[in-house]
Amino acid sequence: MLLVHSLLQLLQTIEPRLSYRSEG
Repeated sequence: MLLVHSLLQLLQTIEPRLSYRSEG
C-alpha cells in the first residue's frame, strides 16, 4: 500500500526528532 509506505517514510523522518527529545 502506498499510504503505508508514506507513513513509514514520515515516521523515519520524525523519529530522529523524537530521539533527540528523549536524549535532551
